[in-house]
Formats: sequence, structure tokens, C-alpha cells
Amino acid sequence: MLTQNARKNIGVGIIVLGLLIIALIVYFIIIKPQEEPGFEIDENNQLVQENETVNQEGTTTPNNIPRNYQEYDVSREEEHAFNSLDLGKLANSFAERFGSYTNQSQYENFTDLKMFMTSSFSSWVDDYVEELKDESPDNKYFYGITTTAITHEIVEFDEQKGEGIIVINTERKETTINGDNEAFRQELELHFEKVNNEWLVDAAYWD
Repeated sequence: MLTQNARKNIGVGIIVLGLLIIALIVYFIIIKPQEEPGFEIDENNQLVQENETVNQEGTTTPNNIPRNYQEYDVSREEEHAFNSLDLGKLANSFAERFGSYTNQSQYENFTDLKMFMTSSFSSWVDDYVEELKDESPDNKYFYGITTTAITHEIVEFDEQKGEGIIVINTERKETTINGDNEAFRQELELHFEKVNNEWLVDAAYWD
């Protein structure tokens, strides 16, 4: 029969052996990293991994997808052809600025728009501004009118002839020298002419 000390030693040995087995399992399953695959050099002096050639040329993305560098060439973009919709937008913007002014600003809105006018219409505007100044010589009393484009109708657009007619339906608000405010609707008909490849206003008629 085993003595008490012998049984004690055997018990301790079993516990130690169990701990070693558990430690080995933890090491091989959790702690030990996976082995890196081996590399070989073939007869072409290229690295080979698991019978596949590793391509060392070029740069790849993190997803291992080759980068495709392409330069954007602006000169290859097709030039936008000015159309009736563009002329309508231009007419709306012109109408709002053309129809909004005050006597205290010396009618500068007309001067600012000259770059969008033909020479003949620009001369007419100069005379028109002088008439407005004569009608309101005293700037002590404020007079002003603002114009908002609501809708527009393309009556004519001929690219070859370089002619266009747009009718803009506007809403106008007038402030008189007495301080009264009045809102009303009014149509403005703009005639365009293409000069040196630019669409310019050649005439304007308030309904």
C-alpha cells in the first residue's frame, strides 16, 4: 500500500501534468501566431508563394486591388452649346436688375447692365436715365422699384440668325415719394442679338 506521502506526491504530479496540458493547449490554439507561408525563388528569380507568383510591380490598395491612376483632361470636355434655356435664365436675371432701381442710387443698375447690351441699346439707356433724373430731380424724397421674375416664355430663339425674344412675367413693388407701396404684375419683352458670339440685349419693352 502507498503511504500517505506517496499518495500526496502522486496527486501533486497529476495536478501539475494537467496544468501543463492546459498551458500547451492555450499556447498552440490562442497564443502562437499562424506560421507565415514560405517563399521560394524560382528559375526566373521571382518570389513564389504556394505555387503562385507574387507580382512586385506597381502599388496596390489595402484591398489588394491595383490602383488605376487617370489624369483628368479638361480640354477633352465638350464645350457647352448655348441654348434657349440658357437665354431664358439670362433674360430673367437681366429683367430683375433692369427693373429694379432707386432715385438715390442714380440709376446705377442701368450702367451696371451695359456689358449685356448692344451699343445701340446702351445709347438708348443713357437717354432713358437722363429722363428719369429729370422726372425726379430732388433725391431728398425716396423713390424706388424692385422687380422679381416669375416666369418667362421663349418666343423666338434662332441660333443661326443670332436672334431671340423672351417675354418675362414679373412682379414689381413700387415705393413712391409719399411712402406708399404698390405691388403689380408687368411683362417685359427682351430682344436679344448675338454679337461676337455673345447674346446681348438689343431692346426692352415694358407692357
